[in-house]
Amino acid sequence: MELGATTAFYPLHRCKTIYLVRHAQGIHNVAGEKAAKKAQQAAAGGTGTSTDNKNKSGGKK
Repeated sequence: MELGATTAFYPLHRCKTIYLVRHAQGIHNVAGEKAAKKAQQAAAGGTGTSTDNKNKSGGKK
């Protein structure tokens, strides 16, 4: 059975169109990922920060 351009399985008045849209990643999602990564580093024995990083970003020695 071949379907032509005007033939459909279901009549259009009985069909609904559903649009699936993915939104962009929010700031709160990024912050959560950073916190999770920092927690994993802390659990692995690293603190995730060092005095070298603090000094490079303008911290006091």
